[in-house]
Amino acid sequence: MSRSQQCKVYLMGLLLLIPMSVMAEWEDAMGWRGSVEFGAALSTGNTDSSNLNAKGRVQFQNEQWRNRASLDVVQSSEDKSTTQERYLLQLQADRRLSANDYLFSAFRNDKDRFSGYDYQRSLSAGYGRRLINTDRTSLEVEAGPGVRQNKKPNESSQNEAVVRGAAQFRHQISDSARFGEELVIISGSDNTEIDSTTSLRLAITDVLAARFAVNIKYNSRVSEGRSKTDTVTTMNLVYDFW
Repeated sequence: MSRSQQCKVYLMGLLLLIPMSVMAEWEDAMGWRGSVEFGAALSTGNTDSSNLNAKGRVQFQNEQWRNRASLDVVQSSEDKSTTQERYLLQLQADRRLSANDYLFSAFRNDKDRFSGYDYQRSLSAGYGRRLINTDRTSLEVEAGPGVRQNKKPNESSQNEAVVRGAAQFRHQISDSARFGEELVIISGSDNTEIDSTTSLRLAITDVLAARFAVNIKYNSRVSEGRSKTDTVTTMNLVYDFW
């Protein structure tokens, strides 16, 4: 059995071994939560340019499970030529073990036209823990093995075993301002991906907010002529529909 096949068996077995009943409640709000955010910029004259970025997030949580999904879209063009195009889909299921401990399974599909890869897909599972959980501050960290499939332009896809690490930090600065940091690291023998998003969210009403964010994406190995690091700065309007 290959290393990638062994990892797939491990991922499935890890979830099957979870106890069927954990009755204590999560500290977060139960039920559905979700939001969409949108930002755009248009320029005409000597240079015609456009920029569109959108994000959707949804989460369902009960006493035992927390299921999350997100989709990010970034598109830019200048003088009718596309200069940036990225679609990022993330799915994750968390199974609670105790007040601060959980097991996770995560799927990530990153299709970035200008990153040096046609796509980067990964499936991982492992252990997560809340290190900080107060009224204003929370910090969660995760780690576990997985498998990844990379596809570079004009090359066949490559499969490899990886290790995934992630962290999510939030701090409520005031009643209307919240700072956030989301970090994902996926490392294998062929390439290491690092994706970091630092954000500041400012509430406007109970359901509307402004969100300023800086996303930094890094690949340790890219095609010749490509940059290893991409940075996107956004200013979006957020609507919370749950």
